[in-house]
Amino acid sequence: MRPLDRREFLRLVGVTAASATIMGCSATPWASWTVPVRTRRDGPLRLGVVGVGGRGAGNLAAVSQETIVALCDVDTRPLAAAAERHPGAATFRDHRVMLAESELDGIVISTPDHMHAPIAMAALQRGLDVYCEKPLGRRTDECLALQRAAAHMGAVTQMGTQIHVGHHREWLDACRTRGPTTCGFDYAARLTRAVLAGVEAYRTGASDADTALAFS
Repeated sequence: MRPLDRREFLRLVGVTAASATIMGCSATPWASWTVPVRTRRDGPLRLGVVGVGGRGAGNLAAVSQETIVALCDVDTRPLAAAAERHPGAATFRDHRVMLAESELDGIVISTPDHMHAPIAMAALQRGLDVYCEKPLGRRTDECLALQRAAAHMGAVTQMGTQIHVGHHREWLDACRTRGPTTCGFDYAARLTRAVLAGVEAYRTGASDADTALAFS
């Protein structure tokens, strides 16, 4: 097997010079965003849920004790079913319209994978806390950009992963207290950096210990 040169390495991990933009925005769109004033909250959270069929139906059920303000899905069948269970929620087929027209504290994203990062970034721009199903993004630059944007905005984030029991409740509690979560976007970014370190270690012949340091 021939060794990877640096150009091929960058191409494979998706951080080439061509990735100067992400999701239609500049490489650091959050630099100009207004950071909201965040305080501890009491009472139910106002949530929007994007993707309400399949796994999305399970995520919706897991947060149903909160105030479900908005439901969004491009498929009218699961959207209608979710609306029956939450008659007070407005329904949308476009997440952009939902974000523009709804007063929300947070958003739950359970769409097909390719829409996770764009919707999460749009929600962060509006100052919302974000729960997003795995994978956080399709490319390494998406995951790293979302972590940086969330940190800039002071958002409480959680990446849904079924190996962690109670992660919905943890995220909801953290949204109220402004506390940390087990699988926030910073966790996803650490995983991403470990992958990058692993590829670089393969290319250079570095030890496994060097890769482990990237995840520490």
